[in-house]
Amino acid sequence: MCLSQQLVFLNASLNFCLYCVVSKRYRSLMKQTLKKFLHKLEGVDRPFQISLKQTKSSSAHVTSIEDHHAHLIQNV
Repeated sequence: MCLSQQLVFLNASLNFCLYCVVSKRYRSLMKQTLKKFLHKLEGVDRPFQISLKQTKSSSAHVTSIEDHHAHLIQNV
């Protein structure tokens, strides 16, 4: 019973990989779906929000890790 379930899951995952490799239409639909999904995620608050107080050396209030990283790169 356990082996047959493992084979079913293996089949499903291999089918997905084969569709991605073989079908150009499937790849384009997957890209569109992922873009829509990621676009929706951009509107959701990120879980790693940080709040840093403005210091003498910084000129802007940093609200997220990505903003902090971009701010550090600009100062280099």
